[in-house]
This record gives sequence, structure tokens and C-alpha cells, in this order.
Amino acid sequence: YFVSAKVADGSRNVNAFDNAGNQIARYRVHTTGLELGFGREFGTWGEGRLGYRRASGTAEVSIGEQVPEVDADRGEIFVRLSDDKLDSLYFPREGHLGTLEYRASRERYGSTTDYDQWLFNYVHAFSWGANAIVGTLSGGTTADDNAPLEGLFQLGGLFRLSGLQEDQLTGQHLGLIELVYMRRLTNVRFFKTYAGISLETGNVWQRSEDISFDNTILAGSVFLGFDTPIGPLYLGYGRTDT
Repeated sequence: YFVSAKVADGSRNVNAFDNAGNQIARYRVHTTGLELGFGREFGTWGEGRLGYRRASGTAEVSIGEQVPEVDADRGEIFVRLSDDKLDSLYFPREGHLGTLEYRASRERYGSTTDYDQWLFNYVHAFSWGANAIVGTLSGGTTADDNAPLEGLFQLGGLFRLSGLQEDQLTGQHLGLIELVYMRRLTNVRFFKTYAGISLETGNVWQRSEDISFDNTILAGSVFLGFDTPIGPLYLGYGRTDT
């Protein structure tokens, strides 16, 4: 069994879209918050966790119609199951990673409004010689399409529709399928080098009835990756069909 705690303070850009998918504004959201958790490990492969998140902040329009800043408060109980047997977080060659999380945001917990969300992610990697293939399936959904600005899912950036800006898209629902091929160029212990390509398809949606493969975005990238002692370094080029 274990307990965990986390505190955070940060700012991020959140683009707002109407139901037709047109961007109507960009907000700068700043929040300060904490997360408390209690859970149990399952052998060496996974864990179950029950937790509480609370964050308080504001959202101010940076592009679009000027309105007074609005509250961006989050308060939610979450339950998460995780299964992790990947051999590497950034350049995996063997194993799998799976997570499933349910969030219940409520005004009585400190949230701006009541809403429910489900999130899942699954990654599987296998290799032969210096080559590796990594597949990813990710998704998120809001039960009644009613998450506020600070609770929207975001998509965009390297390996998350490469070619788009980081977190360029936001919506009530998210879906992403990705396939990455990598070849290890050097095997220096603390500075391994990889070359690879990715193929990705996905999107975000404002309404559940709009979710369809027919309106997904196709994206891809070519990249060099460096596994350094201070974390991953990527040099690449990404593009979408839009």
C-alpha cells in the first residue's frame, strides 16, 4: 500500500471551439493545485489508485472576444488502474503499458461544475534486432459533453498529431491511434540514438454524435531521438493532412 501527494503551479494555453469545430478564442489558464492519492501495488506490474485533485485558478482571453476572466477551478475524485511492463518510457522496445481512469468532478469537491470523464491509454512495443515498433491507442470521453474549459481534453504535438502545435486542439472527447517505427543507430549506454517514423490518426470532438473515423486527422513524422541522462531529446518534422 502507498500514499502519494503532488503540488503544481502552471499556465497553459487552451483553445476554445464551437460545435462546428471552429476556433473562437484562446485562453491563458493559470492554476495552482494539489493531488492526494492512496493505492495498492499489484506485484511488479501495476497498481490501483484512489485520489482527489483540487486546483484553483483563472482563465483569461488572450485571443478572441474580450470577456472578464473566468474561474478555472477543478475538484474531482478519481480512480485509476495501471499496468506497466514497458522496458523504457520514451524509447520502448518490449512490453506494454495500460491505464484506465474515471474522474468525477463535482461542485462540492471544488469544481466549477459537475461532470464525469473516462480516460484510457494502451501502448505495446516489440522489437527485433535494432528495430522496434510501438503502437498506441488513447481516448477520453465526457459523459454529457459538459466539461468546462479547464476540463477539456487536448491533442497536438509530437506523436499526438505531429505537425500541429502542442495541445492545439481541445474538445469534450479525444481519440488517437499511433504506430511508430524506430531503429537504434547507436547503443552507447547513456546516449542511445534512434531514427524513426510515425503514422498517427485522431481528433477531438465537441459532441459525442460527431465522433467518427470520417473526420479524423491523418498525421506523421520523421525524427531522430536521443536517450540522454536528463531525458529524451527529439529532432523531427511533422505534418498533417490538413
